Amino acid sequence: EVLGKVEKADAPPEDYLRGEDEPEAVLEGGALPTLATPDGLRAVDDIATLHYGLDDETAEFLVRNRVAALWNAYITHGPAPVQEALGGEGGHYFGLIRSRFQGEVEAVESLPIPAGWSFRAPGVSHDEPPTPPNLMQRRTAYEVLTRKRVGNWSGVGSGKTLAGILASRVADRRHTLVITNKATIEGWAKEIEHAYPDSVVHVSEEGIPATPPQHGEHHYTLLNYDRFQLPGRSNLIQRLAAAGVDFVIFDEVQLVKQRDRKASIRRKAAEGLTSLLSEHIGGDLRVLGMSATPV
Repeated sequence: EVLGKVEKADAPPEDYLRGEDEPEAVLEGGALPTLATPDGLRAVDDIATLHYGLDDETAEFLVRNRVAALWNAYITHGPAPVQEALGGEGGHYFGLIRSRFQGEVEAVESLPIPAGWSFRAPGVSHDEPPTPPNLMQRRTAYEVLTRKRVGNWSGVGSGKTLAGILASRVADRRHTLVITNKATIEGWAKEIEHAYPDSVVHVSEEGIPATPPQHGEHHYTLLNYDRFQLPGRSNLIQRLAAAGVDFVIFDEVQLVKQRDRKASIRRKAAEGLTSLLSEHIGGDLRVLGMSATPV
């Protein structure tokens, strides 16, 4: 509900499509093969030949699901197994999966990194060039730029924080709001300053600017989820909209999915926030959900 229609920026390596809300064509045949294998990639064409066929929405879902699985394999294991899986002949949907994935790889690997990137991995001297973003970070930035509302479910320690920061610059966001755990706010602030030292970082409600940033400025407001379960949350949401927030990152997004009263309040506030921001800036709003915990 919070993210809207979300595309995963990273899919599990072995993902099976099953459950109450999955297409009937998938359920009747049981679990599909591992999605990034030759059989898994050709399964969409097999489903399309059945007497009930595939509607456009279901077909697009299945194609995107396999492209995401290919990306996971590509990032985790390198190009060799992916090239092998994409080899040989296939039907219409197999060709679509292959061409879309290859087009995305070309776009992601050639993605320009905005000027000012200064992050250096631990142990890299400031006399040496900055550490370039990894492939997952590039892909997340590309997804935020092109698809606007995405999720990044990469594992702990994979660099999701830097992925969100890079995405804010690739998508040319003037005011990024990061909603996260209270314990991680300081870490976010340090990572932002390490990646782009020209950033203006606000770590409290008092620091929220009254008006949107000027052209060329990049502001980051870091707030913890608890701020969105307090009585003044409606006023806070109005202030954030007035401050020109155009990108929202929900870090540890499972905190708005938990089934308790506080999580429910946070979820409603988050939904109200994204709804109001959408009214202010229309389709230009970007939203990124991040978690290493299944949601």
